[in-house]
Amino acid sequence: MQMLLKALRAQIVEERPLWVAELAALRGVDEFQALVSEILPLLDAIQWLERKAQKVLRSRRPSWREQPPWMMAHRLEIHRRPHGHVLVVGPGNYPLFLPGVQMLQALVAGNTVSVKPQQGCEAPVRRLVEALYSLGVPRQRLTLLPGDIDSVYRELESRADLVILTGSLETGRKLLPACAQKPVPVIAELSGRDLVIVGPGADRYTVDKALEWSRGLNFGNTCMCPQRVWLPSGWELETALPTRHYQGIDQLQDWLTQEEYGLGISLFGHQQWADDLLPHCRSGFVTINDIVAPTADPRAPFGGRGLSGYGVTRGEEGLLAMTYPQAVFSNRGPRFHLWPPSGRELALMQAYTDFHHGGLWRRCRASLAMGWAWARLVYRIIQMRKGRPPRRGETGR
Repeated sequence: MQMLLKALRAQIVEERPLWVAELAALRGVDEFQALVSEILPLLDAIQWLERKAQKVLRSRRPSWREQPPWMMAHRLEIHRRPHGHVLVVGPGNYPLFLPGVQMLQALVAGNTVSVKPQQGCEAPVRRLVEALYSLGVPRQRLTLLPGDIDSVYRELESRADLVILTGSLETGRKLLPACAQKPVPVIAELSGRDLVIVGPGADRYTVDKALEWSRGLNFGNTCMCPQRVWLPSGWELETALPTRHYQGIDQLQDWLTQEEYGLGISLFGHQQWADDLLPHCRSGFVTINDIVAPTADPRAPFGGRGLSGYGVTRGEEGLLAMTYPQAVFSNRGPRFHLWPPSGRELALMQAYTDFHHGGLWRRCRASLAMGWAWARLVYRIIQMRKGRPPRRGETGR
């Protein structure tokens, strides 16, 4: 898969003028904006998958030092398994970048994928899908669905094991009940009523330019576009956005706990002020003295909470979300729990509990009992290996 991703990246770069022109015409933006808001972030995400996917998804064996001693006969391995079939429901505002990254992460994780683009925005996704076909991705692993919403319901009925939905809150309210009926797990990135909070030390010019730029990005058709501004008492900004004035950080913290939307928050002010406010920002991402642009970083998970959705895509967390964890236990020694009872199990486990979890005095008092218990245990193991099962009540003496 690593070589395929590298080849895909090379093909996109080679055909860049076609990809950029198509996106610019579809979205009604200039080619610069089409390049930096869709093509470049997609290329960065593909490169990140080339470098990191194998490491993130590899099986791991937790350290034996973390293993409870009474489970010492078992070896634990944790594997990442693909969900099966992933349905990607794409948006219309960024019709290539958002569904493209989700689709590629699902494929890299070992899933089969169906992608449903926004109706009228099929061309960029079709170009990406055809590029993957040309590089050897089997058609049975990747399917491009029609843009109508009925194709989503048909896919839910037939084979979806995970749904990745990017869209408005209204779209989510229509589709999520159908997913719940299946039931199918969902990663939902829904509407954001993103918030800008201005604090002590904020540069007024930077705040003004950030609001102006973000509101103009894609004609304001961005889920992270700021919708509200909170200002310190006495501050004023020339903005058409609704503003609210706060008296101090305590009031800010109280307001933040009442927020229903939780996609993004942008903080402008001193770093220490922002650090103090961060634990109260219940949102999927926070930018400090910047807005929107940093979220294109392929390392970062992206998702919301509350009315802005749940679950994440992109980054390590997003890639892991394309899989489920499978814990595999292998027994390497005696299966004590299957032995005939000796009548001393309770005393043994009480001594074990005191020795490993009690205070100093309990540990000291339990050490002698643990010594006798281990001696009897070794005797029983020897008898088992000789082929004679230990008899009930046998002491080991």
